[in-house]
Amino acid sequence: MAIEYDGFAFHVGRRPVERDSRRRAELVRRGWTIFTVGAGDVLGRSTALEEGLVEALGLSRTVPPRRC
Repeated sequence: MAIEYDGFAFHVGRRPVERDSRRRAELVRRGWTIFTVGAGDVLGRSTALEEGLVEALGLSRTVPPRRC
């Protein structure tokens, strides 16, 4: 399992996005699960990222609300 943060500064333009897409496709082909996140997934009140990770890891936990 991998978690990758796509920051705006490093993902401007088509070329970096295409490169990441090819690399991620290869990792998935090799059996990896890739979570790609951006600022909107990490900042704010939504716990969707945490809930997705808990599910992917097969844990039975409740994710507490964020305190932002």
